Amino acid sequence: MPNQPSTAYWYAATSWDGVYRSTDDGLTWFLINTGLTDLSMSSIGLDETGNGVLAGTGYGGVYRSSAVSNQSTKNVGGLI
Repeated sequence: MPNQPSTAYWYAATSWDGVYRSTDDGLTWFLINTGLTDLSMSSIGLDETGNGVLAGTGYGGVYRSSAVSNQSTKNVGGLI
């Protein structure tokens, strides 16, 4: 039996509802907004390690979360 691939995480940012994550190739999506004080997302991406998610908000905040966590923390010390 071939090795099972690791879980692929998919992310989507919305301008009204925050950040969603899927672990089943987009069949189902779950909100991962814990810690977000601004749900108006303008951008999303992975950090340089590929283990963290960065979300930029419509009001200038940048949040970081681990790729598998539902908890985000706001970056307040300048650019990441």
